[in-house]
Amino acid sequence: MLFLSIFVAFVSIGAKEIVLDENAKLFNCTYSNLQTTQVKFTLDKYKTEEIVQNGVIYQKLSYQNEGEIYEFGKPDLPVFTRFVAIPSKGNVEVNINSSDFIEIHNSSFAVGKYLKNK
Repeated sequence: MLFLSIFVAFVSIGAKEIVLDENAKLFNCTYSNLQTTQVKFTLDKYKTEEIVQNGVIYQKLSYQNEGEIYEFGKPDLPVFTRFVAIPSKGNVEVNINSSDFIEIHNSSFAVGKYLKNK
């Protein structure tokens, strides 16, 4: 029998929390009735840490108690999900009324490493 061990070294250099709005609520239902539900998402903070993989420094972004994207070759980023009750009859329509983005420059982000490339 041949045994093959693969060891990939991930070393965390340090983590820090980036606070964007300490008073914000991540998900907030701003309005709801039988026809409409309005939900506001505000990113209040996130955690960033430097990870060394094969001698290269990458950034890993995370958020406590939230999921992550585990797609091979894609950035390893946090994912935010919530359930909203929808009646069994009727139609569903999603509208995004506004959006804002945070750009992080001069960083290489850790990529998904948990799934096989298909």
